[in-house]
Amino acid sequence: MRILTTTTFLLFALTGQALADAAEDVNAGYAAFERGDYALALDFYTRGIESGQLTAGELAIAYGNRCATYLTLRELEKANIDCDTAIELNPADPVSYNLRGSVLAALDKNVEAMADYDMAISRNPDYAEAYNNRALLLRESGETTKALESFSTAIWLKPDYVVAYLNRGETYRRVRLYERAIADFDTAIGLQPGYANPYIGRGAAYQAQGEKERAIADFKKAQSLAPEHPYLKRKLKEVGLL
Repeated sequence: MRILTTTTFLLFALTGQALADAAEDVNAGYAAFERGDYALALDFYTRGIESGQLTAGELAIAYGNRCATYLTLRELEKANIDCDTAIELNPADPVSYNLRGSVLAALDKNVEAMADYDMAISRNPDYAEAYNNRALLLRESGETTKALESFSTAIWLKPDYVVAYLNRGETYRRVRLYERAIADFDTAIGLQPGYANPYIGRGAAYQAQGEKERAIADFKKAQSLAPEHPYLKRKLKEVGLL
């Protein structure tokens, strides 16, 4: 499973010299995105963008935020256009490259996506989220060793990065390094015990090892946290719980 998080999109609220109403629109868009009201977020970002009151740097943030919203809604061509604009306005900003990389990866333009992730890292060598996203793309391309190295770099840079532990654990599981996978899922659970995915991953690793009771316990825990999770339903069926 491929995990993408809000840190992948890394939205920023505006501060500074923009006139109050335009800045308030962009900040209201940010708040709407955070609570999952994506249509309202788009409305607010568009009002801010069209106001003519934002500086180039602030406008780049607004376009980046709207790109993230379109990406979440899988309106990928619109997202790509907004990310392009954000980069044109502020070519030094690593966040916009990371965002556009995620858009291009979703469009199956993996070469271009990798170039953007590399560009994000070149502009900010401590950008853990870009290393995580780069690793996901490497894993999909079959470059497992490089993917594990990139996940490990993300974790080294950000030791509480739950998603990177989860993704590295899933990569270990896929190559049958089950004990390493379980260790990463354990860490993810310790960092965020209310998150279902590490329990699903650990349960799948236990299942692959033939430890059915442990797998069932983890799948049941995940079910209590995310009863409608589609992948979990498949795993429950495999162990005879559905």
